[in-house]
Amino acid sequence: MKVDNCPAIKLMNGLAKTRHSTPGVGLISPPPHHDIYSIEDLAQLIFDLKNANRTARINVKLVSKAGVGTIAAGVAKAKADVILISGHDGGTGASPISSIKHAGLPWELGLAEAQQTLVKNKLRSRVVLQTDGQLKTGRDIAIAALLGAEEWGVATAALIVEGCIMMRKCHLNTCPVGVATQDPDLRKRFTGANVVVEGIGDHGCEYMTGGKIIILGEAGRNFAAGMSGGLAYAYDVSNTFKRQCNTEMIDFDELDTSDINFLNDMISRHYNYTKSSVAKFVLYDFENQLRNFIKVFPKDYKKALAKQSLAYTKVEHGI
Repeated sequence: MKVDNCPAIKLMNGLAKTRHSTPGVGLISPPPHHDIYSIEDLAQLIFDLKNANRTARINVKLVSKAGVGTIAAGVAKAKADVILISGHDGGTGASPISSIKHAGLPWELGLAEAQQTLVKNKLRSRVVLQTDGQLKTGRDIAIAALLGAEEWGVATAALIVEGCIMMRKCHLNTCPVGVATQDPDLRKRFTGANVVVEGIGDHGCEYMTGGKIIILGEAGRNFAAGMSGGLAYAYDVSNTFKRQCNTEMIDFDELDTSDINFLNDMISRHYNYTKSSVAKFVLYDFENQLRNFIKVFPKDYKKALAKQSLAYTKVEHGI
């Protein structure tokens, strides 16, 4: 069985409060998850879980290693619904470095062994077989399917979309891009940041949840797909930006005074840092160039801000 944990260094006040634990004291999986010494213990746990929730799928995660097929057969006999074969390359890095570096084998080896053993013992039809461990491409998915997997975990791709650069620093609480850290200074960089860019490729601001971005250039296709929060300002001299957008979750709004002040401040700072000719031109002709800016405002985010404003107004007036 694979044991998950959260190092003490990451258990700061906010996370500790959420987990109802003591700040600075490390956490490991609840006892039933790792205090298992036999298939009988596992069968009892699966039985208890199914009685607690009759509609739940019970998923047992096994690290890919030599002999995992025999363990998978026992798990299937214990009436698990899903068996996940986890490769040695995956994980968020929250575990100790010794576990990250020295645990398990490639998922391909464990998956192939589990599939063959389950088929040989006529147990394959009882369970769904999953695999994970840095599956990154369609080719990986195809190989997993050929080796017997019916479902796949692709968390690595999701993390990279969110801004992860795979530094493998999660366990140290020093994630340089702020994705997997509780350090307040590092978290300010995540992905919630205010930035200025001079052009953006396909799928820009996809799944954006906060912060503000100014785009002084062209945007690729499918801009703002899944964008649920934050604001984007596009400098659209060529009048092509709107057709590049996925408009399912966004509106195009007029600039207000706070937007204009923000644009002036951020573009000025951008020019001071970069000496950008585009920023210089926009600032020189700022009043006229404002008409070329398009404000992208997520619909649900706009509604939430409106509700907050209304609630604040009622409090202010004692309503």
